Amino acid sequence: MEKIKYIRQGDKGKLPTFAWKINNTCQYRCSYCFVDLEGEEDPQLSSIKKLVMLKLKKIDEPFSMELLGGEPTLHPDYKDIVEEFIGFNNVKLLNIITNLKKDMSFWEDHIKHPKLVIQPSIHMEYLDKALEEKLIYLNNNYTLMCNLMIHYDEKYNEKLKWILGVLSDLNIQYEISYLYDINNNKEVMEYPTSIKEIVANRDKPQASLKFFDEDKEYNYTVDEVYNNNLHHFLGWKCNTKYYTIDHKGYINRVCDVNSTQHIVLFKGISKIPLTCAQKSGCICDEYLEWEKWKDD
Repeated sequence: MEKIKYIRQGDKGKLPTFAWKINNTCQYRCSYCFVDLEGEEDPQLSSIKKLVMLKLKKIDEPFSMELLGGEPTLHPDYKDIVEEFIGFNNVKLLNIITNLKKDMSFWEDHIKHPKLVIQPSIHMEYLDKALEEKLIYLNNNYTLMCNLMIHYDEKYNEKLKWILGVLSDLNIQYEISYLYDINNNKEVMEYPTSIKEIVANRDKPQASLKFFDEDKEYNYTVDEVYNNNLHHFLGWKCNTKYYTIDHKGYINRVCDVNSTQHIVLFKGISKIPLTCAQKSGCICDEYLEWEKWKDD
């Protein structure tokens, strides 16, 4: 790739986003999962849900929501949470990040609405043929965007080829997610050549990550960004408005280590840009979508 002096990256118009980890239980135990899962649901989840919903309802500008876990569909009030967010005028998108373990009847009975985006995370360690039927149904009834977790073990290569073929045949949108080595400064795992070749030969997604120099806009895929080491912005200004809320009700503006507080103390979406201090670069594809600029 040609060496270009970028001065800005990301999207000015991206909606503020709240990623709410509504619970901390899951049916899976993926070997690479970094979440410290619990065996049973916290009995205070319903009380915390009321506090979070009350605070978010007061936000006076458009925003998007992500529901995740754990596995969000296991939350005892999952249905109520989804219906309430659909009723919030300022919630423009509601993304459900799920492992799709729930059976078909759950999804057939699930509320349907234009705001909803179903985002299945597809894990090679638990991949089976039953997933295809669910994908067909969801693709016909919802906005669907899959997140394909690329395993670093070559024993899953045939499964990887199969699911890539299914997604291609059904014309389902998907993103590739590479696993991070949390014991190695959160850098991307080193993948065997055979896996790189399978991924490289897949149907290519549309380039959507924006970079700018003085005169021109460039668009790259996630692969291109990471393969060309374009995910490092140390010292740049970043206008991230991405907040995480954990299952105990604590909220944090990503990359701001001093911002963690309980949701009851949250004063609203910050307008102040951060100075990037991430020496290992953006560790999540989502972060590459936020506006950044070189502050000379």
